[in-house]
Amino acid sequence: MRLFNLLSVLAAVIVCLSSVSGHARGSTEGQAVPAQSAGQSSGGPRLGRYNMYAYNPRQFLVGWFELLPDGKYRTKAGGSGTYSFGPDGIKWLSGPHQEQSFIGEFREDRGGKTHRIVLKKTDGGKDMMIAFNSVD
Repeated sequence: MRLFNLLSVLAAVIVCLSSVSGHARGSTEGQAVPAQSAGQSSGGPRLGRYNMYAYNPRQFLVGWFELLPDGKYRTKAGGSGTYSFGPDGIKWLSGPHQEQSFIGEFREDRGGKTHRIVLKKTDGGKDMMIAFNSVD
C-alpha cells in the first residue's frame, strides 16, 4: 500500500521518452551539472525525457521527467528542480525528486543507446522506479 501511495504522488509529480541535446561530465558536490547530448556516449545521462516505470508486480508507466540544460529538470506534473551528476550517480539537489528522498543510479544499456536511471530512496525505503531514455 505504501508503494501505491508513493506512486500516486509521483505520478502527479514526475516526467516520457524523447531525446534533446546538451552535455555534462562530472560535477562538483552541490552544483547543478547538465546531462549529455543524445549522440555522445558515457560520461552521464543525456538530456531529454525519461519514462518512469514502477514494478508492482508488473511494469507500469507512472510519469516522466526531463533532464534540461544547466543541471535542471522538470516533471510531468509541472514540478522542477536541480541535479548534479558525479561518480556516485545523480544527486537531486532540489525539487520533487529531492523532496521524495531519491538518488539516481545511472547506467547505459545497448551500447549507449539506452540510458537508465534507477530512482531509489535515500532514507532506506524499498520503493524504486526505473526511468529510460532511448535514442531509437
